[in-house]
Amino acid sequence: MAIELPEICLSLGATNRVLSVDLTFWVGTATLVSGTVTEDGSSDVTIGTVIVNSAAYVDRLTGDTVAIGKALQFPITIADADTLSSGVRKLEITPTDNSSPAQSEPFVLPIHFK
Repeated sequence: MAIELPEICLSLGATNRVLSVDLTFWVGTATLVSGTVTEDGSSDVTIGTVIVNSAAYVDRLTGDTVAIGKALQFPITIADADTLSSGVRKLEITPTDNSSPAQSEPFVLPIHFK
């Protein structure tokens, strides 16, 4: 069963965004090596290439500094911002770390479009 991450909110007018998902709590002392992101249940959002963060950054929601190799980043595009209704869409995020053996676990990221 997938672990649900805290919901984020995006404006319906935001048709192109790059999302960064801090997974420090999950990855611990290991680092991420890859990850996949898929939309769960609809086709309103197109997901671009998923990468592991290659530079530290400050999380805009928490103010925490996220170290290199601790987050997945990916662009999303809303299929049609004019017809997208408000509500929650869910993305399934599955990171993989560099521990031996490698660990992987699914998470659900709810995105509330307003």
